[in-house]
Amino acid sequence: MAMARAEVTGKKPTATANRATRGHNRGPPLDDCPKYRRRPVSADSNSLAMSIKEFCRLHGISEDQFYKMKREGWGPATMKVGSRTLISHEAAAAWRRARECETTTA
Repeated sequence: MAMARAEVTGKKPTATANRATRGHNRGPPLDDCPKYRRRPVSADSNSLAMSIKEFCRLHGISEDQFYKMKREGWGPATMKVGSRTLISHEAAAAWRRARECETTTA
């Protein structure tokens, strides 16, 4: 007895038991892991300039928060080096001092 197609019965076809075997034509095996792993952002607090990701990691803020600060005008000063946007160590220190002064006066 032949099974009716899913379009006719309205039922979803069940997954076959051999779906995870290599060479099956229904996609990659389920036990495969990604071919690469993302490197965590390595933030060095002694560097002369840092990327936005490194700045955010060192200061414990998200990148969304960084861009919100820049839009509202209270973010750190940035500089362009080629196509990269960097934050100097001095600009980060000045930004931290400004945040501390703002907190003590408020």
